[in-house]
Amino acid sequence: MDNVLSHLIQLSLDFGPKIVLAIMTFFVGIWFSKRFVKIVKLMLIKSKIDPTISSFLTNAIYISLIIVVIIGSLTFLGFNTTSLVAILGAAGIAIGLSLKDSLSNLASGILILFLRPFNVGDLVEVSGTVGFVESITLFTTILKTQDNRLAIFPNKDIMNEKIVNFASHETKRLDVFVSISYNSNLKIAKDVIKNVLDTHEKVQKENYFIGVDKLGDNGIEILIRFWVKNQDFPFIKYEITEAVKLAFDEANILVPFPQRDIRIIKE
Repeated sequence: MDNVLSHLIQLSLDFGPKIVLAIMTFFVGIWFSKRFVKIVKLMLIKSKIDPTISSFLTNAIYISLIIVVIIGSLTFLGFNTTSLVAILGAAGIAIGLSLKDSLSNLASGILILFLRPFNVGDLVEVSGTVGFVESITLFTTILKTQDNRLAIFPNKDIMNEKIVNFASHETKRLDVFVSISYNSNLKIAKDVIKNVLDTHEKVQKENYFIGVDKLGDNGIEILIRFWVKNQDFPFIKYEITEAVKLAFDEANILVPFPQRDIRIIKE
């Protein structure tokens, strides 16, 4: 009995300070980690970093600090942490290889949120799909098309494709082509188009252009080039085309259609 008690006392003397030191290291480390992450979060908020990136970075820093604290606490208990670090490293490599595509999307998502090639609400074109940016997450970007469908793109595909941002400036240029018959008066047709542009409330009045684009097989093709605000861009083409057609009808200007003359030669 005395030997058992003596052995327990010896173990307490040998491991007691180590256990106390490990516990103190753990709780102090947790407290320090929380304080450090809080400071980093405030710095990110002041830097006006995107909330998604801010949350991701603070969580990643906190998890990393907790791992360091746990390893440090185990070191005080006499554990060989070298093997543990090696195991964690191997596990990290294995996870990285198995989640290669997901990590690529994550890295691309962080780049999109940092570089800001577009913002939520912008009208963009990606891989031939035109739509308004509905949301940007760390893994995907969602576009809402003009026919009210959602197009979901992995972020790595976004970064590897050409991105056209129609909302990068307050206004954008639009080209509309109309044709008139060779029998119609070109000057009157241009005056009619000019009147349509002058009276349309969505068209920027100071810098539009009307000119002959080419002489086609069936008629004269006229280019109508004008500028509109971003919010008016999606539907203004249809409005102008209809307004020009109605104005042509009132002015008796003919719109050409394909026709072919056939001559029969009798021998």
